[in-house]
Amino acid sequence: MKNIEIKNLTCMFLVAVPSLKDPNFERSVVLICDHSKDGAFGLIINRILVSSFV
Repeated sequence: MKNIEIKNLTCMFLVAVPSLKDPNFERSVVLICDHSKDGAFGLIINRILVSSFV
């Protein structure tokens, strides 16, 4: 199997492995909106928002 080096995750999905027990990311699918040398920003797309922004 060939190793692929990915330098930028923008517009990619991260899928939590079943063994991940972190309550923030357990069973999550995250869309990475921005990824740079300064950091990353993503949205969990498979959860219902329970609070309002307004």
